[in-house]
Amino acid sequence: MKVQYVEQDEHGSYKLPVQIGILTVLSLGTVVYERDTFHNERYIWPVGYAVKRAYNSMINAESQTMYVCKIEDGGDGPKFVIEAEDQPDKPIIANTATGAWTSVVREANAIRHRDHSNSASGPDYFGFSQATIRKMIQDLPNANKCKNYVEQHFEVMKTRNGGGRRRGTGARTNGNGRTNGAVESPVSTAPQITEENGVESNSSNGDGDGDGDVVMSNSGEGELESEE
Repeated sequence: MKVQYVEQDEHGSYKLPVQIGILTVLSLGTVVYERDTFHNERYIWPVGYAVKRAYNSMINAESQTMYVCKIEDGGDGPKFVIEAEDQPDKPIIANTATGAWTSVVREANAIRHRDHSNSASGPDYFGFSQATIRKMIQDLPNANKCKNYVEQHFEVMKTRNGGGRRRGTGARTNGNGRTNGAVESPVSTAPQITEENGVESNSSNGDGDGDGDVVMSNSGEGELESEE
């Protein structure tokens, strides 16, 4: 599978933050290989992983905002956390990436009175379906100790002029952390890399999601997610 080149330091660690497509990778986190619930055959969920992206606001129907998607240690398994810049004190927390983003999509659609499907692909929105990000996670220390994970093979492609092609953002962020206008990619000073090859789109709960995922909504109450 072909992936884009990402610069590394003298110790072999990837230089962050780096923008890949519409996602800005802030941290790759730490692999928890001792607990099977922090990986499956296809994905590894490192504690401390964090990416940022733009999406429709859940409180302002006329704007978008930036969302930080993080993985935290929930003890028995990972907790998938989404924090919106325009309401940072009301994070959404779920047992799966799909459950967390389904909650965001549902609330964003509701204030816009959209009769759309509220389903969302957690691997897509968290970045796990991006081949370059998958390689970066696979290259983390102890990733090879995840006994259920099947190692994937990647081919690093050279980019033009030694860097990725920059994609126009077409959006501005105001002082409230809200982004107005259509967004192609988050505004970031990080190096930008576009995923031109090898991107897998996973719209079918490929993060190992199951039914009955409990999601913490903005109200702070547990809400039962039934993921189809």
